[in-house]
Amino acid sequence: MHIVRLEECERLVEWSPLRRPTSVIGRHVAAGPRQLEGIREVTARNPRPIVMFGRPGRFSFMEEAIEAGVSSYNLVGASGPRREAGSCRPPSAIFRRYQKLAGDLNKAEARLEERAIIQKAKTLLMQQRKMDEPKAHAWLRKRRDGTAAAHGDIAAG
Repeated sequence: MHIVRLEECERLVEWSPLRRPTSVIGRHVAAGPRQLEGIREVTARNPRPIVMFGRPGRFSFMEEAIEAGVSSYNLVGASGPRREAGSCRPPSAIFRRYQKLAGDLNKAEARLEERAIIQKAKTLLMQQRKMDEPKAHAWLRKRRDGTAAAHGDIAAG
C-alpha cells in the first residue's frame, strides 16, 4: 500500500501508474481550496480512497471535502458532547453524497432505458412502415407532441 499526504494530491493525476498511491491521507488544517481542487481532479480522473483528519468546527469545509471526493472524514481532538455531535456530521454528509449519486444513477438508467425503447420503436416503424430513421423519429416526436406523454411512453405504447 502506498499512501501520500493531501498536500501532494494536486500532483497525483500526473504520476505514472507505478507511483500512484492506493490511498491518500490528509489533515484538515493543511487543506485549502488548492487541495480541494486536487481532490476533485483525482476523484474525476483517477479515483482513490481519500481519508481526512480534522478538528470539529469547520463543518462547511468537511462538507466541501466530502463533496469533492473524500471517502472518510475523521474528527480528532474533541471530547464529550462536542465529539458526539460532530461525529454524526461526516456520515451524514457522506450519506447525502451517496443519495445524490444514487439519484443521478437512477435518472441516467431511466434515460438509457427510454432511449432503448425509442430505438426499438424506430426500428419497428422502419421495418413495418418502410420509414427511414429521420421519418420514424419525426413520427414518434409528432405523436408525443400531441400528448403530454414522454417520448419513451409513446414508443412503448
